[in-house]
Amino acid sequence: WGCCGEKAVSYLFGSKAGAYFKYLYVAVIPLGALTQVDWVWLLADLSISLMLVTNMIGVVGLSHEVIDDNREYS
Repeated sequence: WGCCGEKAVSYLFGSKAGAYFKYLYVAVIPLGALTQVDWVWLLADLSISLMLVTNMIGVVGLSHEVIDDNREYS
């Protein structure tokens, strides 16, 4: 997941931000090892929910493209 996150951050904010993401990613590892499991799962659920929201915005935004292409194909 670290590699995917680094590539996404580099794409959105530039390669320098991707390098900072690597440091942040490594710095959070001990935090995850020392916190309670409930907090780790809460953070994981929150992260996945935020990804869902951003993906749904993209899906809704591109839905008219899919409909138009489907009509052209038919």
